[in-house]
Amino acid sequence: MKTKIQIFGTVCLDKIRFIESFPNRLGSYTEVKKESLYLGGEASNSFVCLGNWLIDEQNKNQNVQLKLISVPLVNDDYGKWIKSHYLFQPFILKNSDLVSLDVMMVKDDKNEFTSTPCCDLYVCNQKERTMFGIGYKESENYAIRHQKEVLFDRLEFLGERYWVTFDYNTPTCSDLIIKKSIETLTNLLVLDHPFDFNQSDIAIDNLSRMNIIYQISTDYTDTKNDKSSTIQHLNNWLSNGNNKYCLMVLTDGANGFVIGGQIYNLKTKTKETVPTQWFDTYKITDVIDTIGSGDCFRAGLLYSIALHDYIALENLQEIMKFASASGGLNCKSIGGCTRTPTLSEIHQLQSTSSLL
Repeated sequence: MKTKIQIFGTVCLDKIRFIESFPNRLGSYTEVKKESLYLGGEASNSFVCLGNWLIDEQNKNQNVQLKLISVPLVNDDYGKWIKSHYLFQPFILKNSDLVSLDVMMVKDDKNEFTSTPCCDLYVCNQKERTMFGIGYKESENYAIRHQKEVLFDRLEFLGERYWVTFDYNTPTCSDLIIKKSIETLTNLLVLDHPFDFNQSDIAIDNLSRMNIIYQISTDYTDTKNDKSSTIQHLNNWLSNGNNKYCLMVLTDGANGFVIGGQIYNLKTKTKETVPTQWFDTYKITDVIDTIGSGDCFRAGLLYSIALHDYIALENLQEIMKFASASGGLNCKSIGGCTRTPTLSEIHQLQSTSSLL
């Protein structure tokens, strides 16, 4: 039976501007050295990575289907640019049986929101970045008002062979998706979105019969560059009631990541406990841009799980190593999905480098 991966969330236009350094004070000036337009958004980045891997001619996997369900886009210049760039993606045109997308374009007749999501990203030579967005909140507000049309008529919640993932940029929609997924025992990968799995309005009894992966960055936990605090944060989170039923993956960029919690073994129909363990990352040279590395890490997790057919203690190390290599190699190009690392590049990194 096929595994189906569904990604809901942000598809946007990224305007990336490269600068030498950020201004030292408010009102000062800094020069933009270069500016480029790219396809962006967390969901978009993960989708493009997964899509390219799934239709790789040497590793074509007919047992996995992938679908992107976008937040609403206005039929404006930004929206038309995004749609045209998706339609020109070769893997979508040639592999609709494996990879498909549902980009919702809406007419803004009632002035419900006025701009397709667009993000200005300023990247300095220290590889740090600052982002300014427009249209994200309006887009989600529209989705909430039209949740049947935008969410529940487009996403399939059909149980153990289905995975749903989504973005931090759509918090209210994400809450709705989480509750529906748990109600239907549909596997979840939650990215950077805070959620309390102790809420009384979710199907708590189902948590022990499904997979929930909670991937979050130290950017959100205030433990960046502090290994011991990062590990302690994970342990504290898992000790909070029903959170123990999840597998938490807490990433700290080039420093590494820590995992722990529980996974559901589809083969044995049981939950398996994952001891807290730290992974060093693969060493990546010539890092250009970290935009989208977490999205590519997520794509690597989902791809490797689907490739193994299920997630279990016996294959967890391999799954995590593939995700780490994916996220790291994505830093060697500009933008979140400008150039997806190939499967051969990922396998070569894994064979020539070690990860603890």
